Amino acid sequence: MSHVKNIAIVGGAGQSGSHIVKSLLESGKFDVTAITRSESSSTFPSAVKVHKGSYDSEEFLESALQEQEVFIIILGTTAPKDLQTRLIKAAAAASVPWILPCEFGPDADSEELKKGVPFLVMKKYYRDQIEGLGKSSWISFSCGLWFDFVGYLSSPL
Repeated sequence: MSHVKNIAIVGGAGQSGSHIVKSLLESGKFDVTAITRSESSSTFPSAVKVHKGSYDSEEFLESALQEQEVFIIILGTTAPKDLQTRLIKAAAAASVPWILPCEFGPDADSEELKKGVPFLVMKKYYRDQIEGLGKSSWISFSCGLWFDFVGYLSSPL
């Protein structure tokens, strides 16, 4: 049985991403590449290959994603609204077979849940974008509604 070896990640030094990078490295099965902004002060374990550059540069992103088999995207809530689209397009241009879009949380396929949690509609948008480019497939982790988010939904504006 074959498995993937080369995994790239954006957001690999963040609250969730740092744990993912650590687990990937501890498994001993993967070569991990972190893609980060030029001005970032993030640090990574020495086993991680780091590409620093501008997320506005298609050339940089495509170059950093060359020969990657999986691309994990973990973006903060303050990330530019079009960043995930740019990352997905760069992954398609680099022919990355698998993309894990930034969508940890509830299942975006649930129509009933999307009525109550409108941001889930965007998850489908990014999945459709990946499929529409015809170069990659997507993987999703549906872990249910994050309880810290429930307070946000029920608090007055």
